[in-house]
Amino acid sequence: SRIENEVDKIKVHLKENETITLNEIEKYIGISKEYNVFELINAISFKEKAKSFTITKKLSENEKDHSIFQSLGLIYTLFSNLLILHGLKDRSNTNIIKELKINPYFVNNYKIAASNYTLKKTASIISYLRETDANKKGIDSGLVSDYNAYKELLFKIFN
Repeated sequence: SRIENEVDKIKVHLKENETITLNEIEKYIGISKEYNVFELINAISFKEKAKSFTITKKLSENEKDHSIFQSLGLIYTLFSNLLILHGLKDRSNTNIIKELKINPYFVNNYKIAASNYTLKKTASIISYLRETDANKKGIDSGLVSDYNAYKELLFKIFN
């Protein structure tokens, strides 16, 4: 029913027999495939700073549908897998897939991320993630908006 309501919103703005495209979805509903946690993880992996900040701003604008805690969990998965990857002696694609238990499609992304983040930096980032999680839960911090929490986390990740 939610999808039906969203489609009805778009139809109001379209001409008769006009096709719904991604542009209409983004314009009238505000959902873009560019602004989701998976794109954020890719942007972080590739050290795309500007894109990472843009995505977190968009995610923060809709905290109800984009929980920072879900994002932190998925970012944690990226960096915990990087810890494992840094410890592998055999870095063949087959072994990476086996050890990280990932889809073969993601192997090159992990290799690039591992080249962008040293073992020491990866361990530090995991600490930053735990700190951000605790702060968002009110531990050692006042109320911090999701966007400010993301900004601080990204600053620490990239610097």
